[in-house]
Amino acid sequence: MSRADVSRLLRHHPDIADRVIEHLAARLRDAEVRLETLAYQRLEARLASVLLRECDPRTQTVRDLSQQDLAEMVGATRESVSRALNQMAKAGLVELGRRRIRLLDLDGVQLLFGPSSSG
Repeated sequence: MSRADVSRLLRHHPDIADRVIEHLAARLRDAEVRLETLAYQRLEARLASVLLRECDPRTQTVRDLSQQDLAEMVGATRESVSRALNQMAKAGLVELGRRRIRLLDLDGVQLLFGPSSSG
C-alpha cells in the first residue's frame, strides 16, 4: 500500500485514523517508559521490568529469551545479567532454566522494579 493510498484511506475513514493515532500514541508511551527505565534505573530494576513485561501471566514464565537477549533488552552485558538473575534465584524470586525463567515471587520482582511499575 503506497503512502498516498494510506493517506486517502485515513482521510475517508476518520475512525481508522483515530485507531492508528491511538496505537501510535501507545507505542510512543511504551518507548518513553523503556527509555526512562534504561536511562535512570539500576540493572535489577531494568531486568525486573523486562521479566514482568515478557512474563506469560498464566504460567508466570518467560520463555525463549537467552541471557544475551535479556542483556540487549536492558542495556547490559550478558555476564551482569547472569549475576543479577542468579541473585534473584538465590533470593527465591525466580527459577532459572534453559531459555526459561519462572517468576516464583511476582510481588518480589515487582518490588525490584519499584512502586511505579504497576501502571
